[in-house]
Amino acid sequence: MQIHLAKSGQKLGAFTLDEVQAKLVAGEIAETDLAWREGMAEWVPLKDIINVPPPLPPEEVKPEAVYYYIPVGRLIGMSIVTISFYQIYWFYRNWRYVKESERLDIMPVMRGIFSIFFIYSLFIRMGQNTVARTLGIAPVSEGLAVLWIILRLGTNIFGRFNTDPYLSIIVVLVGLSSVFLLVPAQRYINAINEASAPKPDFAPWKAGHTITLLLGIIIWLLMLLGFVSIFLGLNKA
Repeated sequence: MQIHLAKSGQKLGAFTLDEVQAKLVAGEIAETDLAWREGMAEWVPLKDIINVPPPLPPEEVKPEAVYYYIPVGRLIGMSIVTISFYQIYWFYRNWRYVKESERLDIMPVMRGIFSIFFIYSLFIRMGQNTVARTLGIAPVSEGLAVLWIILRLGTNIFGRFNTDPYLSIIVVLVGLSSVFLLVPAQRYINAINEASAPKPDFAPWKAGHTITLLLGIIIWLLMLLGFVSIFLGLNKA
């Protein structure tokens, strides 16, 4: 069946039913445009001679996430599994957001690696977020950043000079606990994003996750082998 179409007084030609349906979906013609087919006495609106498909619902456009939006469980789990390497990636992603949103000439990678020097300023910037202030979301205490610095410095320095294998295990566990000082910051970030309508998606799994995960697994294995060899040596002695 050939259907002749006219739009704004101009004849468009004859088309098959499938072609007409495709033009409707693409928005090239409307159901109110005139149409005619063989056997009809006059031109009529297109909707009178074919079943016009309903318009497609508008596609929901989700907003960009504010800071590094991930589940709290991912932050904790990945930090433990990667022996805190994931925290470097976490800082990097948050500083990358700062760079892009504020158009700053900074190096997020370096601020992630040397996070001990930049965590305090990051927490201050988070607390100045306009959306959070408008919504009345309590900012993250900069004191947590100070505690994180003290904890990381303390475990790193003590770990370098410690020779007791039992204390080494305690140092590792204490160092892993530093992630819990970042949890309030992640909850703050999540509260900002979850107040949006529609809510943005969590940040997807990317290469940075895989790299830190592999590094963590390798270091865990090396540490376990080291502890086992030390304990075996102590038992022999």
